[in-house]
Amino acid sequence: MQLTGVERILAFTRKHASARKAMAVFVRTVKEAEWRHSADMQRCSFGSDIVGKLEDGRFIVEFDVGGNKYRVKAAVNFEAWAVHILKARTHAEYDKEYGL
Repeated sequence: MQLTGVERILAFTRKHASARKAMAVFVRTVKEAEWRHSADMQRCSFGSDIVGKLEDGRFIVEFDVGGNKYRVKAAVNFEAWAVHILKARTHAEYDKEYGL
């Protein structure tokens, strides 16, 4: 997959050093992936949930990273084999953001 927005993950790992290894695995896994549809994505080693769809047809996906310690929100275009990182955060930050 083509991966953009990685600078958001880099900024996150500068703030949360304990996330570096898990995020590096996530980035490598996404770059090596060949997701043609959501079922391909959901067979990966980390969890993923489609939480919305943008007007341009991209899906908004929340990925569980590092044993569910971290969350990555991304826009995924299966037709173009492209993933754009929107946000990286701890699971606690995710819960707070959504009032959980």
